Amino acid sequence: MPKRANRQPAVAGYVRLPGDSEYRAQVLNVLRVEDEKITEITAFEPHLFPAFGLPLTLS
Repeated sequence: MPKRANRQPAVAGYVRLPGDSEYRAQVLNVLRVEDEKITEITAFEPHLFPAFGLPLTLS
């Protein structure tokens, strides 16, 4: 799920395990881009998703 964090592009990743009915928050990657290239990726743990306005689960 595309997102922005601290004015930088970010991607929220969710995973659905076998037998599970919902996708669960996995990682939020915030990208630092310089000269159209990704120069750094900062990963945030799932419990921080709400701070970025993201749900912990998706149906």
